[in-house]
Amino acid sequence: MAVIARRTSSERSPHQAKYAFGPAVRLEVEGSRLARSHFAAEFGPQLADDVMEPDLKVIVRLASHPRLPGASVTGGGGYKTARWRLALSDPDSRPLRAVLGLFGAPASFALSLVQGYVVEPLVAIALARAGFIALPSAGVAGEDGAILLMGRSGSGKSSVCMRLVARGVAVLSDDQIVLDRRGGCWPYPRRFRVYPDLRETATAAWTTLPPRARRALALRRAASRLTRGYVAPSLAVSPAVLGAVAIRGPVAACRLVVIQRDPAVAQLTARERHADWLLFEARASLLEQRAHLAALVGTSWREAINAAVEAELSTFRAAASAVSVTEVVLPQGWNAPRAIAALDDYLVGLGAGRSAAARRATGTKQAEQSHLRGHDAKPQVPDGTRLPARFSPRWRRPGSA
Repeated sequence: MAVIARRTSSERSPHQAKYAFGPAVRLEVEGSRLARSHFAAEFGPQLADDVMEPDLKVIVRLASHPRLPGASVTGGGGYKTARWRLALSDPDSRPLRAVLGLFGAPASFALSLVQGYVVEPLVAIALARAGFIALPSAGVAGEDGAILLMGRSGSGKSSVCMRLVARGVAVLSDDQIVLDRRGGCWPYPRRFRVYPDLRETATAAWTTLPPRARRALALRRAASRLTRGYVAPSLAVSPAVLGAVAIRGPVAACRLVVIQRDPAVAQLTARERHADWLLFEARASLLEQRAHLAALVGTSWREAINAAVEAELSTFRAAASAVSVTEVVLPQGWNAPRAIAALDDYLVGLGAGRSAAARRATGTKQAEQSHLRGHDAKPQVPDGTRLPARFSPRWRRPGSA
């Protein structure tokens, strides 16, 4: 009987690192020192010290055209000042392999983009094949389990998570959650994203940041104003910097909350929904998440992306059928501080952070809200879409919430 030798972490090349996504999927990253440092900062808390073979191998080089013998597809893309070239293995290969060559400046910007546009969608495909879904949502610990927050870019998921983290509430992730069919949730191992308006939307979290991070946010705000929004990056912050409670998982999901904006409502409005209604929202989010990768690849890879989305929706349907689903609608006219404060109150009412630490932090929450004026909101208590041969959505920068 043949014996397959598996490398342990001590035998792995110093130019490689392996990261865990949930209990079953492993990503191996190799490349330049800057690329390795970037992914170590993002995924480092889930550095995998086990003998599991990787499901996805990614090589990232700077100013170098990618070479992958037997590549199924090669292509290129870019956004603003960053450009990249990509070579991919056949979608049926195990493990999946991708080689990326990055161009343009700053390199950190290009790394952030390919992480969201290429690497994380490929991780999602590996997760789908293993029976999981990388659900575009934030996850907050509640007294009965995890409360998952879904919503489009700008809905306030990240900002409300920062408010909760500052009060000692355990947050699994502010952007994606690894979910299985039984509703088990694992943190998605990447840094939080904070925005220049953090001082107004989550004052306590802003005061927790080290001076260097606060200066970086101030520079981002100035850049956004000077360029009229053309340059408006978020800042990646390690959960440990904010004192976030570390969660390994799994945590059972107890509720799914979908955040919407609507000019027709005058106050925060919550209504229960059937799980099938949620599938449309999930499908749209998943297709948007894979859009840039789909635009780079050929027919076989687009078919693989579609198959992964269908597998993810099957997993999501099973998980969502056992939990409560709520649509939370916020007035379109509310500014960010007011909307996020109302959403925070609503989540606390659902049991988010019901713990001794959270109760002791009540004074912090009240102090944080004291600068808000006019906050009087009280909560009231199609299946079959596929990626076309040419898919040209409106892009959004990855990592926004």
